[in-house]
Amino acid sequence: MSRLAMADELLILALCASSDGWVIGRDGKVRLPPHLDLGLAAAELARHGPQPGLPQRIVSVAAGRPHLRRIAALREQGRVVVCERPARGLFHDRTVTRLSAPEYGAEYAIVDRLLTALRGLPAHHDTVALLAIMRACDLHRRWFRDLPRRERARKIDGLTRDHWLRVAVESAIVAELAWPAAANGTL
Repeated sequence: MSRLAMADELLILALCASSDGWVIGRDGKVRLPPHLDLGLAAAELARHGPQPGLPQRIVSVAAGRPHLRRIAALREQGRVVVCERPARGLFHDRTVTRLSAPEYGAEYAIVDRLLTALRGLPAHHDTVALLAIMRACDLHRRWFRDLPRRERARKIDGLTRDHWLRVAVESAIVAELAWPAAANGTL
């Protein structure tokens, strides 16, 4: 099996980290975890190397929702599936449409590569870049629970603290969070 693109790997890891999958709303939109769209946009842009104004480009690419095309492609490959799951409510039961990832082993191969980097062994620059984006999007905690919290933070930060993708995604997150406050005049 060929290696997936970094954005596909990020998407699969994020989806596998969610025990119930992601809800697909009645409008057909997938409800992604916070800031994952920015991480996916950064992974898309990473193929082209660092660029001026990267945080703003990340926000603009994320607004174009390229993750929807990635999800559709992964569905065609059978790497993610749409399923109906019962959701119990306080007053009624209903069915919720969710996107989930069946276990097929690719997520474990990705995590093994990431753990190799965390152990201090030589790692490909794409592996460190994926780890940097995961750290910026706060996905690292879900996959590296076996490592003690402080050791995990020290190792990940040691590898990614100054990585251009982590800095760019974190800046894009700050810009995205600040935008509504600025628009409301509360800044």
